[in-house]
Amino acid sequence: MKNLLSMEHELTRHNVLNLRTKSFLQSLFKKFEDDGIKYCVLHSYEKILDEPMGDIDLAIDKKGLKKLWRIINGLSKIHGLVPVQKTNHDVPSAHKFIFSTGGKENQPLALDFVHDDKGINACLFNTKDILKNRRKYKDIFYIPAQEDEFIFYLIKKIHKGYIDENKKEYLRKIYFENPYRCKQLLSKYIGIKNSQLLIKIILKEIIEATELTRILQRMKKSLWVRQFFQKPQNAIIWAVLSLKRICHRVIYPQGLVISFISPDGGGKSTLANEISNVIGWAFDGRITRLHWRPGLLPFPYRLLQPKRWNEPEPPNTDPHGGNLQSPMLSLLRFLYYTADYLLGYVPKIWWPKVRFNLVILERYYYDFIYDRRRFNLNLPDFLPRFFMPLIPKVDLLFFLNGNPGDIYSRKKELSLETIRRQLADIKKLTKNLDNVYEINVSRPLPEVVEEVRDIIIRYLADRLRRREQKLHYG
Repeated sequence: MKNLLSMEHELTRHNVLNLRTKSFLQSLFKKFEDDGIKYCVLHSYEKILDEPMGDIDLAIDKKGLKKLWRIINGLSKIHGLVPVQKTNHDVPSAHKFIFSTGGKENQPLALDFVHDDKGINACLFNTKDILKNRRKYKDIFYIPAQEDEFIFYLIKKIHKGYIDENKKEYLRKIYFENPYRCKQLLSKYIGIKNSQLLIKIILKEIIEATELTRILQRMKKSLWVRQFFQKPQNAIIWAVLSLKRICHRVIYPQGLVISFISPDGGGKSTLANEISNVIGWAFDGRITRLHWRPGLLPFPYRLLQPKRWNEPEPPNTDPHGGNLQSPMLSLLRFLYYTADYLLGYVPKIWWPKVRFNLVILERYYYDFIYDRRRFNLNLPDFLPRFFMPLIPKVDLLFFLNGNPGDIYSRKKELSLETIRRQLADIKKLTKNLDNVYEINVSRPLPEVVEEVRDIIIRYLADRLRRREQKLHYG
């Protein structure tokens, strides 16, 4: 009986979350219509109000693009959704908003808005054309004409380089609603010969995956070549706008760098695994995991073994069991590792952040301050502190604190007294650092994971709000 009630509660909560998202989408479509904004849901629209979806692709006019953040931000507050990310992934304007929907399940919502009056985006469609022929779906929202939906969805699959059987079935259904116009548009974009071959593949022919990939790659090239010769000026516009977009992403990276700090047994690796699962949706599943340093430079003893440079460093199962090295050798090793933090930060940490990754560092430079014994370094206390201002900061640092006895019981590699001392040292250290959150790990793991997840969501939401306010209001 208890299990049955629990299942009923989970199902109810799941439905509430779906209703929250559904209500938000319905209000969004109504707001667009009330404000005279032209838009349409580009494909896969049959289930967007009933089932959790991946990205929902929408075309929108210029008027709507200018008002988009104000509308989304206002409706999100009303319906309990939290916008956490906005990525600019195409030109001239392709904005993907990712929302947290709340609750433990936290089913994400992603809305991908595209506006292009020149036809230079990845799918080469002109927003004005697709909005001109739109039609109402179930008297709720707008969708493209059958032929426009067909060509948009097909070109999208050509760019991805693969069409599975489910996608073929979807394309077949759209094609038969207006085959003549679909053929016309396909011939316009990829030529008569290629369009005939592609229609055969979609309608009936079974083809090996490798051969299909080769054909789609050839058609992708054909798409761009035809567009270049038809409108060569668009290539220049595309290049300029792409450079502008790249500069914006470099100045305002959408990724995030987080790290954990605690004695052994604090749960750094376990928490890193869990956070990857519960917040990866905010980064399209792009996760970069690093153990304790960037890793641009190889492990010191492999300097003369280039073939082994990319091998992972061996785990340290006895952190304080080795002998302290001489002061001179310790200094050399410490300077070597410090150089790795300085030289490796850009390619190994910052660049993944620019590329929309969640970068998780289980440890960071701070270990040299409170636990040099782990590295067998015989150094004075002031030396790591002297270099610390030069070390690039992480966005969020989580201090995993808790009962020393609980931490000791999880991983008996350090003495109880050492754990007590390290917790006290970390507490002093983190008082002088920014964006530090102290997390009590003497609780069930799900509670810890939920707290860390919520902190990340709040940070992303605040960052997005600040950037949008700066963009719109200066």
